[in-house]
Amino acid sequence: EKDFEAGQVVSVAAKKALDMAGINAEDLDLIICSTIKSDYYTPSLACTLQSKIGAKCPAFDINAACSGFIYGLDIADKYFTDKKYKYILMLSYEVMSQLVDWQDRSTCVLFGDGCGCAVLENSDEPVYIKLSANGNSDILNISNKEGQKHTLHMNGPQVYKFAVSSACK
Repeated sequence: EKDFEAGQVVSVAAKKALDMAGINAEDLDLIICSTIKSDYYTPSLACTLQSKIGAKCPAFDINAACSGFIYGLDIADKYFTDKKYKYILMLSYEVMSQLVDWQDRSTCVLFGDGCGCAVLENSDEPVYIKLSANGNSDILNISNKEGQKHTLHMNGPQVYKFAVSSACK
């Protein structure tokens, strides 16, 4: 049983980010949320957030786990290139404590819970992001097989090799 709702956590983070940026939710042109663990399958966490903060813009989720914020920044950059968007709210939210096997000490100590949020503003400054992916579910997965608890499984050395080799190319 969870102690909190994702929608509540992300709305607090979003309101703080909006306050720090000095803008109102109505000023947002887009909301992007990165998460693999939301309160609902639908509506998306981004849509739940949009409703809670009173924004009137499009909103959608992406599922990119640990790299979600970086993927979200890259997506936001693409929206900024058409010059129709001035402010985009980028938020990442994960509750990995609900997905790790606490008996597997090789992985449970690496994953935690968190929420980060930023208001992005369009600018003419260049953005440099290099994305990479590896869909090998043998080295990292969260199973959703019927009758099994959704648990993270990771082959740490293989994940590390991928991360290092991707960053060095």
